[in-house]
Amino acid sequence: MIVSISCNTLSSQATSVPLTDQERDAPPAAESGEEISPAAGDRSDWLTYTNGAGGFQIQYPPDGNLEYAGDDSTRIALPIRAGTNLMEKFLDIIVSMDSVDGCNFSNRSGDDVSIETIGGIEFLVELSSEGAVGNVYQTLSYSVTNGRACVSLYFTLHSGNPGNYSPPIDEFDMVAESEIFEQIVATFAWLD
Repeated sequence: MIVSISCNTLSSQATSVPLTDQERDAPPAAESGEEISPAAGDRSDWLTYTNGAGGFQIQYPPDGNLEYAGDDSTRIALPIRAGTNLMEKFLDIIVSMDSVDGCNFSNRSGDDVSIETIGGIEFLVELSSEGAVGNVYQTLSYSVTNGRACVSLYFTLHSGNPGNYSPPIDEFDMVAESEIFEQIVATFAWLD
């Protein structure tokens, strides 16, 4: 399921953090269908979001900001590196209890769709991009079902057109800003 992110998304207060040694040394993303192991590193200070209705939990870095949480929709703002055209980075968690069609792997195909196993769980992974009046929304989604609920994790990078800034501003490093995504997905777990 690809969700369109419109200009009317809620704004978030993102914090700026320097690139850590762990982020710089993170391994490259796996090829489609390849098992991805959770990145090494201490997550003892990470926060846990639990969704009892959907029957799952996921962890996120302590500098993330839980903006709102509900049974079917949650947003976590993630930190960004300062001094670039990246305006915000966030995770939207969408839970569908009535229909698991968004997690139907059999009807998906295309260059921007793959199946990846992360932490022993098979995810449908999709990439989308949308522009709106000098803004770009690039979304990487991971969807999974347990047969009862469809859970979609939408990681969005919201950037401005670098040509719109005076003086000029550096373009953000998509690889560096996206590294945290699979680390977060690797913490996803169904509740018993």
